[in-house]
Amino acid sequence: MIKKVTKDEIGSEDIDDIEVDYGEVLLYRTALYGFKTAILIATAYNYEVSSVQMIIDKIADDMFDWKKDIWDKYKDLLMLTTGGDVQIEDAAKNAMINLIDSYIEASDFIRQENDDQSNDLLSIDSASDSQLIDENKFKQYLLEVRRSLTEGVILSADTTQEIWSFTNDDELNIYLTIDRQANGIFESGTYHDNSYYSYDFGEVDEFSTDKNTVVIKIHNSWGNEIQLWNTNTYTPGMPIDNLNEMLDSYDISKNGRDIFNWTADFAKDPNGDIELPENSPLFKHIQTY
Repeated sequence: MIKKVTKDEIGSEDIDDIEVDYGEVLLYRTALYGFKTAILIATAYNYEVSSVQMIIDKIADDMFDWKKDIWDKYKDLLMLTTGGDVQIEDAAKNAMINLIDSYIEASDFIRQENDDQSNDLLSIDSASDSQLIDENKFKQYLLEVRRSLTEGVILSADTTQEIWSFTNDDELNIYLTIDRQANGIFESGTYHDNSYYSYDFGEVDEFSTDKNTVVIKIHNSWGNEIQLWNTNTYTPGMPIDNLNEMLDSYDISKNGRDIFNWTADFAKDPNGDIELPENSPLFKHIQTY
């Protein structure tokens, strides 16, 4: 389904025709579920006062007293109405789940569109890694909210911060500060180096590790996207002569929580690729706040 909204319908000759397709319909449906959720939550509470005009008049005359005129007089104000708890736990929760499902469906549809998106009402720029990454982070957060609603899992707002340090035989140290959600999903990051000839810094767009690979994608402060290191699987016997073991010297503490070191078997081979041989440590510091 594709609908063209013409210049005449928009009422401006300065705007090109706008394409509205099923992705926009799904997002419109998502917004409606959002309004429904908000209304169901709001109407589950009591807002009844006997004379709104009296309160307005007192405020205008600078005679309004919140405790005497509101809390002492209306004991049930902002309390759940009869059946309000069921309304929130049932209808509002289901509307929120429908909202998330509708958004995920819309995101998947928009991401798979392969026609020209320049005239779409809404689009995700497939050529922009930052847009794709940011939208995916938002989608992952919604999925965590959904899991909390359906499985009763506590939704944690804690963030884990990791500081990684890399080095090579030219004594170029790269420091990455990585923030993860409580579920381990990469959220954001920054980096800087200590090059003798320059000082480079910027943001981390992508960071993931597993037993065999490391993926790091950054862009510097001038907006240039850089593939910091490609990833390969370690082959036993591969030379790693240019690896300098290094432990960064950050002394971090926050809210009285101790910091501990975590040692991983990462290294850097002569071709500039990160590998994972045994007993070749790279260190990170980690803290939760």
